[in-house]
Amino acid sequence: MTRAIRATAAVGLLLAGCAGTRPIETQDPPSRRLSVGWIRQDWRTCSEDDSCPRPTPKTIVPAAPIPTAGLPPTPEKPRPTTTTERKPVIVPFVFAQATPTQAGAALLDGLLSQIREHDASRIAGHTDDIGSLAVNERLAHRRAEFVAKWLKRRGVRNPTDVEARGKCCYVAANDSEEGRAANRRVEIHFTTNQKEIVR
Repeated sequence: MTRAIRATAAVGLLLAGCAGTRPIETQDPPSRRLSVGWIRQDWRTCSEDDSCPRPTPKTIVPAAPIPTAGLPPTPEKPRPTTTTERKPVIVPFVFAQATPTQAGAALLDGLLSQIREHDASRIAGHTDDIGSLAVNERLAHRRAEFVAKWLKRRGVRNPTDVEARGKCCYVAANDSEEGRAANRRVEIHFTTNQKEIVR
């Protein structure tokens, strides 16, 4: 009886020991951390523990300052010229003549204080619709020339363009004396050129 108990106990212990231990071939291999490295002129999978190449330490080199001692200063660069046009001055003229009215002469006298150093002017002569195209073109040109010469005699040397607009570009209807008087005029357009400096 004792022998049978002992045999049963031995078999139980033997089975318990086998059940707790896995066979060697079924155990998991130790885990490896894989990576990709440049090995023998190609990208290859490698183990981070031994076969991957070690990363090269990088050093950040600050940019060397540009020496300025002994160099000439940077020249100033002019910006593109900007132009601004002001409201034109309207000088009325006498019917069929290249002579301004009294009001027009007063406007011309006050004009000198408005002209700036960098101004350029465009002087356009106009007429009403009475008369032929050729007559009105000549009269419009004479009116514009009158104003240009008047400014020049008073020392104005700014660049000036003169143009004639006879029987054209009316500001009022020519069906009344008031409308025709408004059309007999010289328009003086001032454009200011402003150059800014970039440092």
